Amino acid sequence: MKRTMKLLPLLLAMLLLACACNAPSAAGNAPAAAGDYTKKLLKPTELVIGMSPDYPPYESLEGETLVGFDIELMEAVGESLGLEVVWSMMDFDTIIMAMQSGQVDCGVSGFTWTQERVDAGILFSTPYVDSAQVVFVHEESDIQTVEDLHGTSVYASLGTTGAMSLEDLGYEDLTIVPGSDYQMAFQMLAEKQVDGVAVDVGVGQSHIDNGRPFRALEPALLEEENHVVFAPGMEDVKTAVDGAIAEFMKTEAYKELRVKFGL
Repeated sequence: MKRTMKLLPLLLAMLLLACACNAPSAAGNAPAAAGDYTKKLLKPTELVIGMSPDYPPYESLEGETLVGFDIELMEAVGESLGLEVVWSMMDFDTIIMAMQSGQVDCGVSGFTWTQERVDAGILFSTPYVDSAQVVFVHEESDIQTVEDLHGTSVYASLGTTGAMSLEDLGYEDLTIVPGSDYQMAFQMLAEKQVDGVAVDVGVGQSHIDNGRPFRALEPALLEEENHVVFAPGMEDVKTAVDGAIAEFMKTEAYKELRVKFGL
């Protein structure tokens, strides 16, 4: 009995030391976790995001202020990760090149999964909202369904799933009008310079909600989901962003954000 009592203080000391070594430390744990991915960022305290601000309700400019679903989503992600979000505005078709050349950390502008992008090494985050590619026409148009697109002209930005879906229709007499500015695209549609615009359903619907004279064709060209995209080698950053997105999607704030922007 006496021997056991003598050993007890030593055992307790060893136990307390082991707990102290294994316990997470607010001061020591954060740098270790952050170091896994912040070293890959352009700056360890920032998340620089390439985006094209012509795509409401996802991202657009009101005066000089960036607004939209993607904007608020990624601001929440940045806050969760303890990073300042820095937006880099550019044409949609240059975002992936900007990522690959190390000008931005990731891209957000209604990106959807394609095999072509995967083959190029592009990494996709966990999906953060459902979408679809839909053709919008002028409300006075005689075009009623996608099958009526023979012999028409439809605007679609190069490299988008909208353009790819139009090509997949196999209509040899369908003209795809290329461009990189969807604000201009819908202005062209309003002036009947093109017969349609192929775009994310939420984008076209936002124009209708603002009183513009358009309507959507059925069926949708493609059902899809939106993702944040990353260049090859940014796996650690993607993992960190994935975790932040997944946590945000569990909150009421995420549900309210979808309602706010009609998504």
